[in-house]
This record gives sequence, structure tokens and C-alpha cells, in this order.
Amino acid sequence: MQSLYEKELNVTKLASLTGKKITTVSKHLRLLHELDIVSFRTDENRVYYRLKKTDIVEVIDLGIRCMERR
Repeated sequence: MQSLYEKELNVTKLASLTGKKITTVSKHLRLLHELDIVSFRTDENRVYYRLKKTDIVEVIDLGIRCMERR
């Protein structure tokens, strides 16, 4: 999420950053799009995703900080 908060990325780049398979990242992005959390644009043969609801990053960061305090 943090990567999508900073800039738009394609599935291949996100898979590389997360160490996950492209198919897994693609499925997650599809779900996030259905939930209206990310949006996308196409550029020739590539699809670029960006975070549509940036407040979700704040919620995730808060959750991480709470877990770190334990």
C-alpha cells in the first residue's frame, strides 16, 4: 500500500517490490479495485495502479504502530 501511496505502479513492479507472484498481486489489486480502494489506467500494454483512498495508509500505519508497542 505504501508503494501505491507514493506513486502509481504496474503489477510487475509491485510483485518485485513485495516478493509475491504476479498472479497473486494481480488478484489482490483486482479485489482492491472492486472495493474502490485503488484505481488504474492503461498505457499501451501495461496497467498502472494507484491508491484512490489515501486515508487507508494512515489506518495501516496506525495498526503497525500499535502492534510494535506490544
